[in-house]
Amino acid sequence: MGMTPEEVKVTEGYKVKAESGDQLAQFILGLCYAHGAGVAKDQAEAAKWYLKAAEQGYALAQNRLALCYASGSGVVQSFDVAISWFRKAAEMGDVRAQFFLASFYWIKNDCAQCAAWTRKAAENGLAQAQFNLGEHYSNGVGVEQDFTQAVSWRRKAAEQGIIKGEFTFKAYPTEEDDPASLTLDELKVFGEYRESLFNEYKAGSEKGDAAAQFKLGILYHKGEGVLKDIAQATFWYRKSAEQGHAFAQLNLGNCYFEGIGVARDQAQAATWYRNAAAQGHEHAQLKLGNCYMNGFGVPKDQAEAVKWYRASAEQCLAEAQFCLAACYYFGHGVAKDYVRAISWYQKAADQGHRGAQACLRESHSKGETVAGMTPAKVKLFEDCKVKAEKGDNIAQFKLGTYYANGEGVAKNLAQAAACYRKAAGQGHSGAQYKLGELYFKGLGVRKDRALAITWYIKAAEQGEGLAQLYLGYCYAKGLGAARDYEQAAMWYRKAAEKGYVYAQYSLGLRYYNGEGVTKDYVQAIEWIRKAADQGLAQAQFKLADSYHYGRGITKDEVKAYAYYKLSGLTNELVIKKLGVLEKKLCQEDLGLAEELKVLIKEQLARHLRNVPKTKELENPESK
Repeated sequence: MGMTPEEVKVTEGYKVKAESGDQLAQFILGLCYAHGAGVAKDQAEAAKWYLKAAEQGYALAQNRLALCYASGSGVVQSFDVAISWFRKAAEMGDVRAQFFLASFYWIKNDCAQCAAWTRKAAENGLAQAQFNLGEHYSNGVGVEQDFTQAVSWRRKAAEQGIIKGEFTFKAYPTEEDDPASLTLDELKVFGEYRESLFNEYKAGSEKGDAAAQFKLGILYHKGEGVLKDIAQATFWYRKSAEQGHAFAQLNLGNCYFEGIGVARDQAQAATWYRNAAAQGHEHAQLKLGNCYMNGFGVPKDQAEAVKWYRASAEQCLAEAQFCLAACYYFGHGVAKDYVRAISWYQKAADQGHRGAQACLRESHSKGETVAGMTPAKVKLFEDCKVKAEKGDNIAQFKLGTYYANGEGVAKNLAQAAACYRKAAGQGHSGAQYKLGELYFKGLGVRKDRALAITWYIKAAEQGEGLAQLYLGYCYAKGLGAARDYEQAAMWYRKAAEKGYVYAQYSLGLRYYNGEGVTKDYVQAIEWIRKAADQGLAQAQFKLADSYHYGRGITKDEVKAYAYYKLSGLTNELVIKKLGVLEKKLCQEDLGLAEELKVLIKEQLARHLRNVPKTKELENPESK
């Protein structure tokens, strides 16, 4: 390599000190062997001296030794040993070790540990860790979701040049006694880790292990741990599929169907789908059903398509349920049957299938309310009726609900009211609320809001949340009773404490305006925020106003702008307020506000999936 006499002399000096136990000299000597500085390059010798320094608690040496084990440089590769040394170095404050330890925990799917070590590296100034920590806070992964923290850490990372989509290593903070100013990206630790999986699956595949062959095909297909090679992917899918591996058969069928890595051949695709479907693979059953429905690679046979759709649908695959519903609805391969069609649409819709949800909406708009007339529901209705006639108030309430919704019997609101009245007279709070609702709206009975108030009070006093909400609304608006803000505030509070969004917002307004309670902006904001967090646009607008003018909360025009935009309201007042803020805020703050809006919107979308619909949507104003 052409070492200079000076380099050899310096290295000899480090060796003398290292042999006497000097940990810094041991670490530097390890570097010399690793890079061939003053000695012949020897990774095993490098690892030996790193170990000596590491055992004395020298963090930089611990980190380098961990990297040796991670990459198999001078030692037998061992990720478990690597993690052990990374932890020792990380606990000593080595920022690079902290970041790599976090990355290993991410691979192990331990999000809390990943977030904890990412924070340590971020606090030590590592840009990529700062960006990653922002992602943790944005998505609530391993930490409590906090959009302010998310934006703060993303901005810190951006100031160092890390933007969304990048995953690169920049300059790392180093201790003053680190003479080499080393970087870690050259070691490709995680490339090595993925490569180790590839080697493991390759060895298993060559021994004929069908599962390993399938996984190897996946790695080639995705280019993980090896260069992407679709031809090799299909080769190994075939090997696995020929041994009966259902997932491999499905993937091989997909390759033939799309012409990926092989010549397009829908007949071959259908053959492999059939093999997987026969083993009960629900996705293969769906694909095979599609083939028969459309004549892809097999003679068109809608009855056979229905057979496979049903097999898949019964395993709860939403797309198969949707397809089976369509067959019943249009009479494809089976006699038309609206009852079964709506039933299967409902099953798919309940899993979030948008097509099924749209079909249900269209069906209801056409008056096709036959879903409630299934044999099973008819039997439930008849059984309930028997119990109700014996005076069971729970059965009387359920019977009223069957009549109200047209389940198991033709819809009949007058009969529903009669059943609710019987149960309500026996003290059933749910029936009392429902009867009040019918009187309030004039459904099945003559509209009588005073009588509605009577039944709402009976139900509300037993803790029925919706009754408390409507009672608050009636007192606030003077509907069925004299306007009474104190009564309104009292009942809104009871419903708000149960999570009803409109009650939370309305109680906040009572505090905001001093109606029925002492004016208290802090209390107002507390309740309005709860409603805003459930997605109520009016509450988001009011929260924006509070941030705008500093009422009950620290003035923050960036957050005000974000919440005005988030509300989605487009009336003249909102447009005017946004215009005022756009003139006052700089471009950087406007950009931050847009980021906040997006983050809050993402959080709300996740939250609303878990909010009961009655609490999310019930709004007396819409009645």
